[in-house]
Amino acid sequence: MSFAGRNSKSGVGAKPTRHPLSQPFLCACLLLSSLPLLAQTDEPAGLSFKLGETDLYPELRVDYLQYSNAYLTADNPEEATGILVQPSVRWIADRRLLTLEASYQGDYASLSEDVLNYDDHRFAFGTYAELSSRRRVTGSLNVNFTHEPLGTNYTRGIALDQDELVKYTDIEGKASYTYGAEDAQGNIEIGGKFRRRFYTTLENLTADGDYASIQPFGIFSLRVSPDTRVLAELRVERFQFSRAVRDRLETSVLGGLRFTPTGKL
Repeated sequence: MSFAGRNSKSGVGAKPTRHPLSQPFLCACLLLSSLPLLAQTDEPAGLSFKLGETDLYPELRVDYLQYSNAYLTADNPEEATGILVQPSVRWIADRRLLTLEASYQGDYASLSEDVLNYDDHRFAFGTYAELSSRRRVTGSLNVNFTHEPLGTNYTRGIALDQDELVKYTDIEGKASYTYGAEDAQGNIEIGGKFRRRFYTTLENLTADGDYASIQPFGIFSLRVSPDTRVLAELRVERFQFSRAVRDRLETSVLGGLRFTPTGKL
């Protein structure tokens, strides 16, 4: 157990100072957007329990929060302090050719300014299946019940006038199919993503913020060395907002490199 504080500063546009009251027992991964790596990464280090033939990884973190400018105002900043409790759990079922994963993280904050209190919940589900040495499929679903920090985005400059936080729900899913062995010269991945966001508070401010999007994509990778691949990706994403004038279509062409650690110098 550690009582060492962090030397971060809190002010306009800054995060609160967090003083961890206990170190986490393990690392819990909630974002499953990199699910193709599920079957390739090691299991988390730390406390674990067997649940049948699967593994359960719990974690509990408690932080002391200190805000020097709780409402992110330019003048007359107000201080706030409180406690943030973050329980989380990760479940993994690994059957070599099939990996299933689910996780939960909660953020429960109790602060000296009641309007700053929040309880966020994040759920994530994912799967990775190797159909053959050349064919793989992945899928993920993330559901987040969360909020915007007061004084940002919709409440920027008017935080002192609000009696509650901007809260919203995010739902995001992804599925993909990859053809080509992992060590093959070339790989092709095709798939799609969808996202849905809707706000649940302060409708007078957030009425035009709800949206849904869908994004098909394709990725081609070429191995240029044992540990390096060149990537080329095409994305086409369509956004549909509650206010039609904000609807749009975006097309992106991306390129990059992917490095695989080999332990060799």
